[in-house]
Amino acid sequence: MAADHIAEFDHLRSENWKDIAELIGIAAIVASLIFVGLQLKQDRNIATAERWSYNDQRAASLSGLVTANRDLWVKGLKGEELSEVDQAAFQSIGVAVIQRHENEMRRAVTLSYVDRPGLIAKTLAYRLYQYPGLRRVYRVYFDERRMEAAAFGRSPNFTFRAEVEGALAELDRSSPPMPEPTYAPY
Repeated sequence: MAADHIAEFDHLRSENWKDIAELIGIAAIVASLIFVGLQLKQDRNIATAERWSYNDQRAASLSGLVTANRDLWVKGLKGEELSEVDQAAFQSIGVAVIQRHENEMRRAVTLSYVDRPGLIAKTLAYRLYQYPGLRRVYRVYFDERRMEAAAFGRSPNFTFRAEVEGALAELDRSSPPMPEPTYAPY
């Protein structure tokens, strides 16, 4: 009888060790999943910080272009007549502003910032509404891209343009009041 109790005790002890080992394994899996989740969150935070740093660099670069060409920039934003050479310079700076917004939207989509892409498109639409010269640059830029794509038999992806156009149409309909111009639509 004592031998039966010892055998039963040994059996229970091996069952306990098996259960304990399974619990340790489950705890290790849960801990590793938590670690991976925290690592993903940290990676996303780092990407966000890098995006803001990149935006700061682009804004500073655009500010330098505008400062170097300030008279041209103000005349161009107002939609005043420019010489062919000045128009080329204004077009280049304006395209840089548009591409900054477009690239910011792409990064927001890539990083799954849900509301951010629409906000970026609306911000640019507001600037286009506010500055007729920039609106003209925008039209030329996308018309050239459309024509280039057609020349090579491609269909252009104008998701950004569609978002901006929708917001711009809304502004044209509602005619909101405009603040004093700052001439810094970037």
